[in-house]
Amino acid sequence: MKRIPCAEVSKNHVDITLAPEPEKTRRLSFFKQNVMKMLDHVRKLSPDIVIFDVEINFGSDELIGFLKALKPGCRVLSYEDLGAWWSKSLSANASIGPFPFAQFGIGNTYATSWAPNSGYKFMAWRKKS
Repeated sequence: MKRIPCAEVSKNHVDITLAPEPEKTRRLSFFKQNVMKMLDHVRKLSPDIVIFDVEINFGSDELIGFLKALKPGCRVLSYEDLGAWWSKSLSANASIGPFPFAQFGIGNTYATSWAPNSGYKFMAWRKKS
């Protein structure tokens, strides 16, 4: 028996529940809000994938906390080079510790609103254990 996805929608959040079989339920959540306000969601939802399609400023304690809170194995697709960003942040605050991600694959190019034809190269990361 096939189940039809169920969606819950609010102003800045969409949840889609996919249940091809009752024991294999998966949830796809989209949030459109300030990532600095997402730490509680990260701890609660334990995401497998996070996409950053925005520019980030180095040294943000909230963003460092967000990235550290992601579970091992979580994949991150980012607009910016998180390794370089972390290095700049580390030089400003040595207590943040080593960079907890490994880059995998070569940055893929995706169509964006600012480069719909040529695309923009995003970077792919995996949270270390």
